[in-house]
Amino acid sequence: MELFGKILLICIVSVAATDALQCHTCEHRRPDLNNTRSPTTCETGKKPKSAFLEECEKQEYVYFSLGSGKFLGVPKNSGLKNAVIDNESPVSIPQQTQNATYSCYKLTMSGKETRGGNQSDLAITSRGCLQYLTGNGTNPEKCYDGLKSKLITEIQELQIKEIVEFRGLQFTDDPNVGICSCNGDECNGAMNSVAVSVSLILVATAFSIFRRDL
Repeated sequence: MELFGKILLICIVSVAATDALQCHTCEHRRPDLNNTRSPTTCETGKKPKSAFLEECEKQEYVYFSLGSGKFLGVPKNSGLKNAVIDNESPVSIPQQTQNATYSCYKLTMSGKETRGGNQSDLAITSRGCLQYLTGNGTNPEKCYDGLKSKLITEIQELQIKEIVEFRGLQFTDDPNVGICSCNGDECNGAMNSVAVSVSLILVATAFSIFRRDL
């Protein structure tokens, strides 16, 4: 592959870094909540419809401190927000939008949920935007898969760990978790976490090839 072709490949895989980020924003629950039917294309194993794409910069967020002057912004219209607010109070921060960066996420969880004293099976697939106020403009692109108790000790990125910890409190047992954070348009539309992981590997490989030939 000639150098021009490699540069073109880098442009293709990194185009989302220069444009407004678009993420699939939807949630699927089994069973449904309060007789509200979940969008079937948001379920794990399926790719959401384009109607669920939203620009992250246009959403409203509530903020939670990650410490050391870092904040996580969770969309106000997400189920993720409710899960976090149930266990932690949002904080007020100066509107320093020049420090705001965005990522897409995809979260799957399955296990036992207690309602009215009875344990019932619950499976959640949640997709959406996250906003970071970190000051350094870098977002993690990582995927994890396994039991919650195992992942909490493995995950180093505070943004990702926050999501797993608080959403996991909806479950009474040790739920199975799949979580991915990625920075490309529609990157959280993959049918499963493996597909997201492969796309991240391809981007990293493309940059490695480019640097080697300079």
